[in-house]
Amino acid sequence: MGANGGYASGQSDVQTSTTFSEKGYFAPHEVPLVNQAGVGTIDLNGFTGGFQGGYNWQSDAWVYGLELDFGLLDTDATRQITKAYDPEYGGDFTINQTVQTQWLATVRPRVGFAVEDLLVYATGGLAITQLKNQNEFSDTYGEDAHEIANGSETQFGWTAGAGAEYLFAEDWSIKAEYLYVDFDDISTDGALITDELDDTNINTFNNTADLQSNIVRAGINYHF
Repeated sequence: MGANGGYASGQSDVQTSTTFSEKGYFAPHEVPLVNQAGVGTIDLNGFTGGFQGGYNWQSDAWVYGLELDFGLLDTDATRQITKAYDPEYGGDFTINQTVQTQWLATVRPRVGFAVEDLLVYATGGLAITQLKNQNEFSDTYGEDAHEIANGSETQFGWTAGAGAEYLFAEDWSIKAEYLYVDFDDISTDGALITDELDDTNINTFNNTADLQSNIVRAGINYHF
């Protein structure tokens, strides 16, 4: 059992899109402008750290194990973009997209090769996080058009990586480890509301966000 801490650097591919409706807010030529502006990438960087536990078996120099860990994945970033509508009609619109994570858990087999007190290993398995996606659309055309959609889902993804662990005392070891984690999209829908359009004339937005992150961390373990 032990503890770890490190740094996470990743990105989220985000998308905000809508469709044309004859009773809706947007003119036909405005929908492609909104959809094009709604596609982008958010860089998420932050601290990661927590606790791990596991069990190892050794056969000659080969070591086989299973490790579980849980801790912080403190990443939060926002993309904001403002674009103009057709100059003939005036006005512009703004899209805000925020992606956030707070924790990460993994369950990973690992296989390694030991040379005296040094173990070099590869690992991979299941990754779990709470992925949050907050979205807002607004414009300055004159009807106070706005859309807000917030989503939060527990996402199951995968992870793979490698590391090295050194036994520096009878029951104590230190390790350095790299993990790549990958999570699919979460999707949220929101309705565009204005001062002049009733509930039968709204436009619906679809918002998506995924997550890929590179984690570098160090840790210490006590061996029972």
